[in-house]
Formats: sequence, structure tokens, C-alpha cells
Amino acid sequence: MKTYPIARATSLAILTATLFACGGGGGGGSPERNSSGGTGYVADDCTATTFNEYMPLAIDTSINYTDGSSGQVSCSSDLTASEGTDIYSIAYEYAGQPLTFYISSTPSSILLWGIDGPIEIESGLNVNYLRFDEPIVVRNGTSSGSAATEASAQVGLFPVSGIDINYTWVETDGIYNENAQFGYGDLPIKSVTLITNVEYSSTKPPATLSTTFNLAKGLGIVRHSGSYVDFSVNNYIDSVTGLPEPIWFNYSGIADPALSSPSNLFSINGNVISPSKYIVVNADAINSLNWLSIAENVSSTGYEVDALPHTDLESLSLPYSVEVIFENISTGERLSSNITITD
Repeated sequence: MKTYPIARATSLAILTATLFACGGGGGGGSPERNSSGGTGYVADDCTATTFNEYMPLAIDTSINYTDGSSGQVSCSSDLTASEGTDIYSIAYEYAGQPLTFYISSTPSSILLWGIDGPIEIESGLNVNYLRFDEPIVVRNGTSSGSAATEASAQVGLFPVSGIDINYTWVETDGIYNENAQFGYGDLPIKSVTLITNVEYSSTKPPATLSTTFNLAKGLGIVRHSGSYVDFSVNNYIDSVTGLPEPIWFNYSGIADPALSSPSNLFSINGNVISPSKYIVVNADAINSLNWLSIAENVSSTGYEVDALPHTDLESLSLPYSVEVIFENISTGERLSSNITITD
């Protein structure tokens, strides 16, 4: 293992901490060069239509948080080309600092590939990027695990490689309690805790970073909290932009599920989703449930959701979410949300 100057080592620890702190927050970011020689993200480079149900990604959408941060999702054309898999960037500002992190999402995994700054670690000296040799696992279908990788970075004008990274993750089921900030009910979540050790010196103990992601089906990161070197984070989802708003129903066990949301029609940015513009990709799977249905309303102006009385509801562990996947008829782009039954 290599030994680095303390100024560089500390900056790398803080940078990696910010990677885990950001969750789905954002706004800002670094441009990439497209095939025509200009700068800007090339949407067509990312062609995935299936994602992990706990991290759906769509270009030009964002999740917004109570601290004022909000993430803008784009396609990372350079990383997508070099790694041979669709990798998205989430660009955001954290405490006034622009940062971008890179993530891939497939039905079987959620992986972190790197982060961009610049981050000023001392006057005139910036960390411009951090890239993991092997991506860091956020979710891969197992409840816990550990792994090691190395990272490369650019500190000022100087590239640095061979930075040792060791990390563990633990995933548990939990509940995101509705707190009058977002939506109209609780959400079932996967709570993922990451403990990351950044070994920057052979003579000093590693920097230890801790974070927890609350992941909601059809949405993504609804909360992130953690402790990182000299600051802490505890943020909650506040709203979504460019994404369908979830719909909630309340089930008491003795009556029909009652609508908790203000409407049982899906909408984006306050506008009802039109069947002439979007189809529901997984409508058949949703309608195969005995207690839930989704269909065009009578006037064909929107998609109407109904929760139905059925004994199957009695066996559900509430709250319970079902992902809903919309596809733009013209572009093929997919957007996700959920329907949640609460008690």
C-alpha cells in the first residue's frame, strides 16, 4: 500500500464521505464531451429500460431534500462507454459545493463508480475526481457483505492511484415514517448502512466513514444520514421533479382501503399523466393482484388507481408498496413511482 501526504489523504477521506452523504441530492456537475466535440451529457448513450426497483433513474429528473439540495440525473456518456454499462450521474450542490456522483442501477444491483468535484482542500488545491477501480456495492441482493477495492484521483494537477478502500454493507427492512414533508403516508424501505475505511497511510489508522440510505421502491433515496470526519448529514425527501407522485391508501382491516392522497390519478409536476403520452408497462402485473387495479379513467384523461377489499390484504406486512412503471410512448423513456397501502 502507498503512503500519501496528509493533506491529500484528508481530502480523499472527506471526498469519499461526501459521496456517501449525498444520497439522491443534487444540482450542478461536470460536463462531458460528446461525439460532436461539444460539451454536455448525451442522453442517448444510456439506453437502459430496467432498473433496480429501489433506484430507478431517469434523465432530467430529481429528488429534492429538506436541506435544499436536489439532484439532477444525467447520463455519464464517458463512463458508460468505458465500463460497458449504463452509468448515470447525479449532479448537485452540497453546502454550496458542486459535486457529481456516478451510479449504475440494474434489477440485481446498485453500484457506485465515482465522484467529481472540484473540492478545494486548501487554497488553490482541488480534488477534481475520484474513481473506484471496482464499484462500491450499495445493493446486490444480499443482506450484508464486505469488499475491498482501490481508487484513483486527481489532486490539483497530480493524479494519484492505488488508494486502498475497504467497506462493509448491511441491509435491513424498515419503515420511513411520514413526517409532513413528503406524501401522505409511511413507506416501506430497505435501509442500507455502509461503513467505509479509507486507508491512506501505512503508519496511521484508516479514516472511517458511516452512512445510512433509506431506499423506497419506485423512488430511490428518501433519506440519508451519516457521520463523516468533521460533519454529519440527516436529510429527508421533500419533493420530486419530473417524476410521478406516489399514491397512498389506508387499510384498517375492517373496510375498503381509503384513499389517503388527494387524488387517485397519477401526476407529474401537478399535471395528470395522460394515456395518450404514457403507458403503464407493468399494468398486467399490478392488475393481477386481487386488491389493486390501475386503468384509464372513464374520460381517458389519466390513470386511475383503486385499492379493493380482499382477504389478501390481511396477509400483507403494512406499509406495502407496489412499483408502477410508466413509459413515454414517443421516446421510450421510463419513469417509476409507487402505490402504497398503509395501516
